Amino acid sequence: MRLRKDNVPYDTIAATCGKNAMFWYRLEMSLARNNIVGTTVKCISKLPQHILVDEHHNRLNRQKVYICTTVGQDCFFGAELSDSVSALQLKRAYQVFKTEYLVAFPDHKILTINTDGFHSTVKAIKELFPQSIQLTCFLHACLKIQTNMKRTDAQDAYFILNKAWQCYQAKDKTSFSQRIRRLEQIAKQKIKKGNLQNSILKLCNKKENFIKAYDYQRCHRTSNMLDRLMKFQNRRLDSSQHFHGKLESANNAMRAHALLVNFCPYNSNTIRLNQGVISPFEKLNGFRYRDNWLENLLVASSMNGNRYQW
Repeated sequence: MRLRKDNVPYDTIAATCGKNAMFWYRLEMSLARNNIVGTTVKCISKLPQHILVDEHHNRLNRQKVYICTTVGQDCFFGAELSDSVSALQLKRAYQVFKTEYLVAFPDHKILTINTDGFHSTVKAIKELFPQSIQLTCFLHACLKIQTNMKRTDAQDAYFILNKAWQCYQAKDKTSFSQRIRRLEQIAKQKIKKGNLQNSILKLCNKKENFIKAYDYQRCHRTSNMLDRLMKFQNRRLDSSQHFHGKLESANNAMRAHALLVNFCPYNSNTIRLNQGVISPFEKLNGFRYRDNWLENLLVASSMNGNRYQW
């Protein structure tokens, strides 16, 4: 299973460890039945109050599918497939994460949720978590500016991009608002009308969404943590030539992969830098049940990671 975290093919594992490829495939897929939140988090105080969500775009038999990914504290908390990007379908996918965390921690409250600002995602999350504050990723807004840069006005464009990041670095709401107004003025005066100017003004118009983050010290203003974890999904999907078969089996594959990333050991250099912490599970919870990572996963997933009120 540790080899599967590193995307070693099933045939290679079978040739090395015995059995056959389908044995190891079924063994990995069996992890998908576990409650990801309940298996990963063992104390309500360790469950993050600030999370990030986004959709990873991929293909299943040449048809587009979307992996609705939820993360926090460098751990996966949800990875559900949707065959549509409509608000209704995204809501059904993210509902799985909500159900699993409520089963495990019914008294927990999520304070903030960071999204990329896509309208269907925003609508779905708002309906699922009406009491949580939605934050918009500042990085995505800056990347949109960078995408619209052209060589002809590169000097002005990079100047604007630096000004945008100076807004992000503001220490308080007042300073942030002042810098956003100044950025808007510069964009109107120095940038020609077009896609580049529109992307800058769009960032400025989202000021109210960005400024909410100053009310929560540990919230996520960018999606960097989510993007780092999505790299594991990229490697997994590239190694298997994306999805094949049915939506259910593809969904099980991503749920199993999420648990493997949460529990498999870091590389030796990362363990040394983390002063002996061997996995994201241990980093989140502050302990491990067993030194062997697979035993640790099996203990953590007892009762499929669910907690029952007797």
